[in-house]
Amino acid sequence: MNKILSSTALLAAFSLSGVTPAFAASPASLSIENLFGPDSEMTFRLNIKEIKESGFVKGLMEENPEILESIEENMESDELEEFTDLTGFGFEDISEMGFSAIGVEAIMEAQAQGEEPKIGEDVTFVAAIRVDKPTDSKKLLGILFDKVEEEEGPEVRKQLEDSVEAFKGATILNVPRELLEDEEVDADISIGIRSIGKETYFAVGLTGEVKRFFSGGKADANSSESLAALPAKRQIAFAMPIPPSVWELAGIDFGDDNPLFAGLANAVKGIREVGFAAAFAEKSLGGNIAITCADPQSALALWTMAQAGLGMAQLALAGEGNAPPILNRIKTQAKGKSVIISVQVLPEDLDELGAFGPGAAFEEDEEPDPEELIGEKAADLTLPILGGGEFDLSEHVGKNIVVLDFWATWCGPCVKALPEVMKATDPLKNKGVVLVAVNQGEDAKPINKFLKRKKWKGLMVVLDNKNLSSDAFMVSGIPQTVIIDKKGIVRHVHVGYSPNIGKRLRKELEAILAE
Repeated sequence: MNKILSSTALLAAFSLSGVTPAFAASPASLSIENLFGPDSEMTFRLNIKEIKESGFVKGLMEENPEILESIEENMESDELEEFTDLTGFGFEDISEMGFSAIGVEAIMEAQAQGEEPKIGEDVTFVAAIRVDKPTDSKKLLGILFDKVEEEEGPEVRKQLEDSVEAFKGATILNVPRELLEDEEVDADISIGIRSIGKETYFAVGLTGEVKRFFSGGKADANSSESLAALPAKRQIAFAMPIPPSVWELAGIDFGDDNPLFAGLANAVKGIREVGFAAAFAEKSLGGNIAITCADPQSALALWTMAQAGLGMAQLALAGEGNAPPILNRIKTQAKGKSVIISVQVLPEDLDELGAFGPGAAFEEDEEPDPEELIGEKAADLTLPILGGGEFDLSEHVGKNIVVLDFWATWCGPCVKALPEVMKATDPLKNKGVVLVAVNQGEDAKPINKFLKRKKWKGLMVVLDNKNLSSDAFMVSGIPQTVIIDKKGIVRHVHVGYSPNIGKRLRKELEAILAE
């Protein structure tokens, strides 16, 4: 039932909306700060309004109007357009947003195994957004329910309507886990809406966390040591713990046996948290990073190496006569258990580094567009099959519809998408639909181990160790799924993972079969 959130995910993805009447015990005000408590691990906060109003950003926009044009172009998408139609809010209306999660160690361990952690069982999260504009929650939910009924039917609409509850001035829509049809979600997900005066707050996450946010009150102090070591005045703040176990995960090797790297290895393995903050002032941008260690000794060792590396870079570039001024404004210090790296960025630094200069970051993207393949004859592709044999795409012309799914075991979105692709293609095998999982750059041993753990039997995997398919099918990001009809013509291309990818593929394949 992932389509149920093809509508609500529009809200969740951008975290915008709603309003409800006031109730007894409703807090008089809310703050994004209420997302964060002593148990919060991964945290993120962004004050878009203050950034846009800063003199630093206004000056950049005046001198480089192409920046704003590029941002607007990048924000254009079918999802955002549908979201704007649904809520009446656009990206320009967002004032502030935040995110809090618990379960970082579970996330890292799962990703190391090529799996996804379970939301609810392993991970707890809540996200919220503030919009400086009121809205009507009843009207908004009515539009949402109409869309859900159109996509999923009246029974699902009724189930969602019955889940709505009033809580301390907010309207809470509770989406039961069984409607989500996502094996990585083991809890109900709630979407909360409340307007206070000219402000609208929206929150999405586990039900208990969403209700905690709307309970308001004075926020409990966040336990982040790295953020505590950074300047309090900031518009962007991010912090994430680094569990000790992460350094022991397979594939991470600091060369402990080499005495030259032993000090570095011990210092790095002492890292327990990283934090980042950015402050936009009238004429400058202050960037600050804090790396918090297990003890002051580890921090001091890490700072010594950071200071030495910075000094070497400054000397090397000064000797070549092209040291940028910004390099001399990078400062490091050891403060208790933390190493702090700070820099003051001026507008001329960005011009000198080419970040906003002519023909730099905001010029037209030159990455290949796989959708250009649609309607064209598929390129020849011959690759070895995992377990023996050879796959030759040309042999299927005139016989089968071929679905190529480009993936890798380390790619989280690929691991989520591939079961959906299998579910869409398996029932159509006897009608001439062939699924080929094209692995990108991995050896047979880890792939076999991964397939055994996932119990994906009968999946044809071909090995593309030399990335031959990258040029042939414009693969610059995975997952990428390509449907090739019996005439050898590319009919559909999908890049990235979306919750309804399986249903979309099934409809596309059935339409081709019906021709």
